[in-house]
Amino acid sequence: MQTISRKMRFVTVFLCLVMALGLITACGDDSQSDDKLVKAITLNLTEYTFTSFDTRVKLDATVSPADAVNSSLVWTNANPGVATLTQEHEVIPAMNGKTVITVATEDGSVIAMCNITVNVEEEIIEIPNVPVESVKISNETYTIEEIGASVRLSKDIIPYGATDPSVTWTTSDEAVAKVDQTGLVTAVKEGTATITVTTNDGGFTASCVITVKVPSNPNNGSQGNQNGNQQSGNQQGSTTTGFNRDNIPAAKLDADGFLVSDNLEYFNKHNPDCVAWLYIPNTKNKTTGLGEINFPAAQGTNNEYYLGVGLDHKYKNEGSVVLDYRSSIGLTGEITDQNTIFYGHAKGETTFDRLEFATRSDEWFSNESNRYVYLNTLTEETVWKVFACYYTDSDDNYYLTRNFTLSEAEVFAKLATMSTSEQLEYIHDENKMKELYKDTAALVEFANGWRSRISTPEGDKEYATTYKPYEPILRNRDYGVTVGPDDKILTLSTCSSDVGSMRYVLHAVLVESRPRTDRD
Repeated sequence: MQTISRKMRFVTVFLCLVMALGLITACGDDSQSDDKLVKAITLNLTEYTFTSFDTRVKLDATVSPADAVNSSLVWTNANPGVATLTQEHEVIPAMNGKTVITVATEDGSVIAMCNITVNVEEEIIEIPNVPVESVKISNETYTIEEIGASVRLSKDIIPYGATDPSVTWTTSDEAVAKVDQTGLVTAVKEGTATITVTTNDGGFTASCVITVKVPSNPNNGSQGNQNGNQQSGNQQGSTTTGFNRDNIPAAKLDADGFLVSDNLEYFNKHNPDCVAWLYIPNTKNKTTGLGEINFPAAQGTNNEYYLGVGLDHKYKNEGSVVLDYRSSIGLTGEITDQNTIFYGHAKGETTFDRLEFATRSDEWFSNESNRYVYLNTLTEETVWKVFACYYTDSDDNYYLTRNFTLSEAEVFAKLATMSTSEQLEYIHDENKMKELYKDTAALVEFANGWRSRISTPEGDKEYATTYKPYEPILRNRDYGVTVGPDDKILTLSTCSSDVGSMRYVLHAVLVESRPRTDRD
């Protein structure tokens, strides 16, 4: 896309042409005979009720008289959250509720309406129990070279969609290495210990042999990274000396409903790439008490680096939660994109492991207070309400769109409807021009068209068992949220299987924001 400055020059030339044409046409007689004006508009439907989200209906408008000189029509949708109106005037249901589609002449003197009702019955599906078949561990061997140092081991439960993925961690020798129930191993003294993870369902095990051996040369490693790994995700430089990447306080909301317990400033001090904090209530694993989504996220120069390391730049099997590298948050601390996107693996206890399991459950959905996401930056505290959770194929990269923009021709058409003074005001104000380029209709269609993006895997037994039972449940949910043209969207995306191409996606809409408050 051209830069704004290049667009300005093009717009200026365009406006000169518009003004010249205006002078020419102003000399003509533009009076219209009343008998040539639109007297009536007839729609092929005046009301319609959807009973399935898989159907759509097309509206056709006819004007009378047919040769009316003012036959250009304007279409509007009273409630885009209930149903989407496409440019071809097709109506696509989005959620249960009512809306009115109106078609009118440009001056609004003649109108016609169609009352749309979406009334889809929720299907009750019995979710089958999926037993654990095996467990893997991130490392078979690992050497810790400092007493008191720690490494977090992570496990992968197979199949991924097992009903009870909880595990127990044990050590063969606590005098050498301790392990907590998150898989965090801490060196106590030199020696060897075996760390074992056991599934609570089925008793399957996997092990890692930990060797604690302090190098004889105390300066070993002081010359920097000997493996050639670059901290390519870090944009501003950082120090991780004394940095505890597990320094996560319990979530706390104030009387106004904002998250005030984040430890973002601490993480940002040690790693300036840590620019955001996410919290989703009641995503904790009730069996283990682990895995709650309440942690910082990093923004690197790409979306890959932090998916493989922790916020201390050290290897971490599950990686970190990543803010899209193009987001405005890293530069300004402010949320200005129409769609703010976070990515994370669905494994480990400090990424998006619980995003899918928690939010797809009826227990989580039935309590509306759960359906909020709290996103804090270094300058803002924000609250978002969930309006969609679903499975989709990873090849559908729709969620990579941060901002929806009009074409240059569409922008010029909007400018042409303005007075000369208004046009000049937009041309000389870059921020106003950016707003003018926003395609708010595309944003609304994207947000409220999520049901059409739901995928249902077929064929493979594990796929069908894991995902298919949830498809009708997620599709028929009514979150009670309408996304409008001026709203901002939050998208969380995570892989949904180690062997498949599925993604699990959560969308939320911004409902409240305020400047960041002081932390104790």
